[in-house]
Amino acid sequence: MYIRINKQKNKNGSVRQYLQICRTFRVDNKVRQQTLCNLGRLEHLLENGSVDNIIEGLAKFSERYFDRIHGQGSSSSVSVLWTKEFGPVYLFRKVWEKLGLGRLLRKIMDDSEAASQYDEAIFAMVLNRLMDPNSKHYIFKQWIDTIYAEGLSDIQLHHYYRALDFLSEQKEKIEEWC
Repeated sequence: MYIRINKQKNKNGSVRQYLQICRTFRVDNKVRQQTLCNLGRLEHLLENGSVDNIIEGLAKFSERYFDRIHGQGSSSSVSVLWTKEFGPVYLFRKVWEKLGLGRLLRKIMDDSEAASQYDEAIFAMVLNRLMDPNSKHYIFKQWIDTIYAEGLSDIQLHHYYRALDFLSEQKEKIEEWC
């Protein structure tokens, strides 16, 4: 079944529109249409709010739309499968860059290939400490998937531990800079 607007032309050239409930069926492999109910002139239905009343009345028989119309789960047709936190990550990334911490770490590491991954691992550990303090293993296994930050999902668990080793070895240089 479907809703159709049937347009009728008057002799004076004006057009009347009727709202109809119709169905389609086949007879001898030919498609036929049948008007089941003529709801009335569309302009009158819209003026007096009858369309809304009809929809609300029919929604009582539909589990999917009844809750939406009555405000219980107004977005029942949209479901959230997952979300990622972005605000704190973005803010701390800007602070990190403004303080030059990443630049400092890469400079101390002599811009080696691993420097970028260690820098990002240290950033992720500090960010985690600010947002939701947990172990390095938890950061790697679960927490990193709850935030939106480019490049952090590529970090392996050993990068976190090697970055910690690097920090402990270079503690004096980092403290001098601060």
